[in-house]
Parts: sequence; C-alpha cells; structure tokens
Amino acid sequence: VRENLAGDFNSGGGRGAGIYNNGFEGSASMTIVNSVVNDNRADRAGGGIYNDGNNGLVNVSIINSTVDHNAASFIGGVVGDGDGGGIYNGGQVNVMISSSSVSTNSSGAIGTVGVPGGSGGGIYGGTLTISNSIINGNSAQYQSGGIHGAYVTITNSTVNNNQVRGFKGAAGPGGGMWINGGTITNSVVSGNF
Repeated sequence: VRENLAGDFNSGGGRGAGIYNNGFEGSASMTIVNSVVNDNRADRAGGGIYNDGNNGLVNVSIINSTVDHNAASFIGGVVGDGDGGGIYNGGQVNVMISSSSVSTNSSGAIGTVGVPGGSGGGIYGGTLTISNSIINGNSAQYQSGGIHGAYVTITNSTVNNNQVRGFKGAAGPGGGMWINGGTITNSVVSGNF
C-alpha cells in the first residue's frame, strides 16, 4: 500500500492515506502480514494507517511487515491534525505488532495559525502489544517521535533514534515515547531526542 494521499476537502477528510480502518457501528478487525505500507501522506492524521475506534472496537495485527516513510501533516487548528505519521489509533483500538518495523514516519509541521501540531511520528494512541519489532527513526513536530499516548506492552524490541523536532525552538516531551503506562521487557530504548 504505497504512494497515496488523503487530502482535506473541508469536510473532515484527510485521514488514513494508506488504510482507513473504520470500527463504526460494531467492530473492525484487520490483519496485515508480509506487507509494506509506505510513502503515504494524510493532510490530517494517520499517514499510513488510521484506525477509527470511536464508535466501535478495532483490533489490528501487523505481522512481519513494514510501516515506513508515511506522513501526517498539520494544516492548522483542528484537534488531531498532524498526529500519527505511521499509525493513528483513535478510540478503542488494540494493535499487535510482531516481527515488524515502524520507521522513518513523520507527523506535523507548523500550521498557519501559529500553534504546534503533530504528535506520535511513528504511532499515536491505542493499546499496543509490540514484540520482536523496531520503532526507529520517526519524528514529530510537537510531541513523541516514536509512540504517543498509548498503553504499551513491549517485549524483545527496540525503540531508537526517534525525535521531536520542536516548536518555536522548544522540543516537546517524549523523543522516544510518551506513554500512558504499560510494561517494557528485554527491550532497548536508546538514542531518542
């Protein structure tokens, strides 16, 4: 899934350029195996994958796959703009990532309204179970280069070289991760800034 664009047409669009997974009125399950999601850009959120669990439960499995070089832009002023360059999880979303990489994704840019946007360059939100995987080289304009606002269980994995680019000369928190709790076992978190 590559080289797609989700533009904003002043109607709440611009989400999920590569994949938009909708749990509306029930549940949505998705499994991605031996696949690549790359070079997609959303004008609001979820450059690679947007999981919408605001009106139903969403379960996602990503196995032996790559989510890379995706971007979510900040076009100004709307909550959620520029979040989740690689993967955006809103509402009730469970994501299992195994033997995979989420790398070199980016979120946000300075909007025209003079406020920052863009958190979670690699992954934004959700309940994440990550094993034998790499979260590497992602960047965010505002907060959390690697992972933002998620509850995590991370095992035998690496979170490294992610960064917050900063706003008006000041970088926000969580170069590697800004999480809502969880467990990290036999893993490496290094070189984030």
